[in-house]
Amino acid sequence: MTAPMRFVPFLGRMGGQLLDAAAFPGESFDLNIPEQIGDVAQMTAEGSFGRIDWLERTPGEWTCTARATGELSYEVTLLLTHDTADIRILLTNESGRDWQHGTAFNHFATHDCPSARDFESVRHWIRVDGVFRRLHELQRVFSSRPGVQLFNVVGAPPVSQIPFANSFQATPDFTAEGWLAVQSRDGTCLIAIVSKPALFLFQNSEFNCIHSAPDFGKLVPGQMSETQTRIYIVQSSLKDWYKRMRDELF
Repeated sequence: MTAPMRFVPFLGRMGGQLLDAAAFPGESFDLNIPEQIGDVAQMTAEGSFGRIDWLERTPGEWTCTARATGELSYEVTLLLTHDTADIRILLTNESGRDWQHGTAFNHFATHDCPSARDFESVRHWIRVDGVFRRLHELQRVFSSRPGVQLFNVVGAPPVSQIPFANSFQATPDFTAEGWLAVQSRDGTCLIAIVSKPALFLFQNSEFNCIHSAPDFGKLVPGQMSETQTRIYIVQSSLKDWYKRMRDELF
């Protein structure tokens, strides 16, 4: 059996690096779980949680927990195979107010992967109205951060109704499926991120990061909810990966 990817945590922080993906030997990926989390109307940033310590339970299985007193707590489980990284987050509303939606802004970047990084977004893919589309071919809305782009997701409320996401003011007027993908330069491999369910998509060409923000749904005080985000780092065509992803997750 092929060995799982390695995760090397950043000391005392929410993230780390993914290494030893079979499809991209010798290259690495930045992962931050999460940069922000909680109520979409009042997100809680990484610096609010103090020191974060990761525990490796078994090879390929990592966990961490954190709490912002009076607001939320969460537990992350990161499960690794040779070509996937599953991010499972159990989020608890510890505030005194209802959250219309909870989400986690999980950062995943390819800027340290020369075989895949794509600052022009010509190898970034999305699916709109049942058709695979390259990001650079689609309408863009430019804000004060021209590299940033957000996308509405099928089945989720529009970004205009999600305060955290809408604050970027960079969302074109179409709706996509809940994943983003980047093809390798030679076209033989693919990197993708998908959440089940997804609330919105985020892409920043400056850092070559792609986000599929999970939707925890409405959370009343004391309520818990769990979501799954899967990262694929695979040797595959776009169409073959898409079939695999649909079979595995949907």
